[in-house]
Amino acid sequence: MVLAGILVMWAESSIAAGFTVTSSADVSDSNVGDGVCMNLSVTACTLRAAIEESNATAFGLDEISFNVTAMGTSTITVLGSPLPTITSPMIINATTASGYNSAATDIANAPPRVYLDGQFLGGSDADGLRVFESGSNAFLSVRALGIINFPDNGIELDNNARLDADRCWIGVTATGTAAGNDGDGIRLSLPDGSIIGRRSIPESQPDEGRLGNIISNNGEHGIYVLGGDGVVIGGNRIGTSPDGSSAAGNGGSGIHLDGPNSIIGNRNSDTALGNTINWNAVDGIYSFAGGQQIRGNTIIGNGGAGLNLNGGNVVGADGNHGNLIADNGSDGIRLGEITAAGTEVRHNLISGNGGRGIHVLNGDNVLIHGNSLVANDADGLRFDADNGTVSENDIGALGVIPGGNAFNGIALFGSGNTVTGNRVYFGLDDGIDVFDGDGNHIDGNWVGVNPPGDEVGNSAAGIRVRGAASNTLIENNLVGNNEYGVVLQGGGTSVCGNQIGAGLSINSAGGSGNTLDGVYVTGANNIIGFELAGCPGNVISGNERHGLIIGGLGADGNTVFDNRIGGRPGGAVGHGNAHHGVLILLNAAANFVQRNDLQYNLGGGIALSASAGVNNTLYANHFFENAGLAVDLGDDGVTANDAGDVDEGPNRLQNTPAITALLATGPGVLQVTLHLDTAAATFPVQIHFYVNDDGGNDAEWIATEMYGGPSGTNDDVVISVPYSSGWLMVQATEVGNSSELSAPMPFGTPPIPEPDVFKDGFED
Repeated sequence: MVLAGILVMWAESSIAAGFTVTSSADVSDSNVGDGVCMNLSVTACTLRAAIEESNATAFGLDEISFNVTAMGTSTITVLGSPLPTITSPMIINATTASGYNSAATDIANAPPRVYLDGQFLGGSDADGLRVFESGSNAFLSVRALGIINFPDNGIELDNNARLDADRCWIGVTATGTAAGNDGDGIRLSLPDGSIIGRRSIPESQPDEGRLGNIISNNGEHGIYVLGGDGVVIGGNRIGTSPDGSSAAGNGGSGIHLDGPNSIIGNRNSDTALGNTINWNAVDGIYSFAGGQQIRGNTIIGNGGAGLNLNGGNVVGADGNHGNLIADNGSDGIRLGEITAAGTEVRHNLISGNGGRGIHVLNGDNVLIHGNSLVANDADGLRFDADNGTVSENDIGALGVIPGGNAFNGIALFGSGNTVTGNRVYFGLDDGIDVFDGDGNHIDGNWVGVNPPGDEVGNSAAGIRVRGAASNTLIENNLVGNNEYGVVLQGGGTSVCGNQIGAGLSINSAGGSGNTLDGVYVTGANNIIGFELAGCPGNVISGNERHGLIIGGLGADGNTVFDNRIGGRPGGAVGHGNAHHGVLILLNAAANFVQRNDLQYNLGGGIALSASAGVNNTLYANHFFENAGLAVDLGDDGVTANDAGDVDEGPNRLQNTPAITALLATGPGVLQVTLHLDTAAATFPVQIHFYVNDDGGNDAEWIATEMYGGPSGTNDDVVISVPYSSGWLMVQATEVGNSSELSAPMPFGTPPIPEPDVFKDGFED
């Protein structure tokens, strides 16, 4: 970029020779090389003659100016053969033409007064202006020139030549009529440091008077950059009418980059140099190479993707440097058909595109941060790559304005990705859907929940993990107002420390319940809370059906520990789930539901439907103010014991122990005589003791002891109770098959002394 600045200063202050075009005729110089631009037959200097004389100049940068006034806007119709290939450093400055609006502040108000028209040229390879040179002679500056109707490109530079083009109208007449060139508007080959439009350079090299170019209606790409490094493209209208309001798209992409490290739009320090790249037939910007900086552009209505990029690029930035990418025919941003490793996409508005908002196909360490992805026709974001970060994006709403994406908010297919701090609303499918991949981390997102507490849920699950995914971690998310809160169809997922249906504050009375279940598990070996394994329990409350369902053939071996299911901590009452706290059904077996607080649910605490499997371990939970039984085998009320325990059903319809006698043996100490008729093949059997204070369905687990058997005999067990009076209940678990709780039996012991917290032996 230093070289580009030097070339620009050279172009503005180091003119070796000057030629003034005074005729719009297209005839050659009468004596090329004499330093005088003159065709004797028209007694004037033509553009063809000026280029011939400039090419013949031995040294230095020549400037071609214009004084062609007879026809107002002068059209130089190129006849017979293309203009000479430029082989000398040259400025073609049509801002000098009479009547040109040099004071304009918008390119639409500065139509060229000089046009090149190639409509009568034959063949397919005639360009408007062409440079084929390298080294110090490889420079062309073009100002305020119209270039229309050529069989090939409007401007073509080959062989490492550099271009500085501004205020040109390429493919558009002075009245805004389409007159495209059949090839590219501008085509550059190895054009290191070229500048198309505004320079986007530091304040030490001011940018006054530069307005950008209009490049529209051309048959192929608006701008094509083949190879090269560090091209600057700023402030142009590419594919639009002169005022930017209507479609005049190029036949290919707006900008096609095969070289690296270009600046498209703003630098970090600029705010007003973005391009308008609209309504082109293919992509807004396509890049084969990496290192591009794409900031502050408006990219709307292109036939393909808004951006289709490979390599490590920067798209948008903090502050006012994001791009508006909307209403394109395919994805808003498509990254990594080859690779997108290291790409950053920051603070863009990506809306209404015909495909996904963003699709990341390949490449490690891609960052998607701070974008708004709204109202796209597929997923807001699909992420197939690995080890990326998706953070702090607004997906499905623009502020408080709904804009749900037509499929999922976020769809994950890669491995090792972190999805954190996003707000995911109004999706017509799932909020976050983990289709595949290993070790993805879903952390701290708001899914269907916003700060005002509005109904902003997604139409299906808030978070879903599919069967092909493994080792997913879902933690610290707020999930509410969706159809389901969390759905686990696969195995090996850990769900830790989330609020699911509970709303913004676990201490508030309101909620954000999901319209069906808080958590629905159809896979195996998932963990929903397990504090001893480093997975804090979840709050699962306020959902409009069950708090948690485990169901389906193969939904086995799931662990549900240390959760609050229904109700809230901090003293707030009510807010249970609208039916059971936990329901197990459809052959689900060998699951563990332990050490949970089940409160205020409008059904039972834990229920096993008639279709549930066996070996489900359901003890050591706390039950408070649920409307139904603490544990209900068959989901049909109290199940009577049967002789010999031979009946079959959920948890083998394990018979419930009977308390045949209670004897207080000291303060807070009970001898309990138990009778258990069980089909257990091995002994001892676990017996779990619960207490409550009113003889109802509440149950506080206090101890687990062993029944030695054999079946049908009495067994004495001594336990400690935390209260001197209350009601005692028991439950059996044999080989994982937990029973219901027995009917409460009142107990009393001598008063339990208060602990002598401060007694040290010296008080007396």
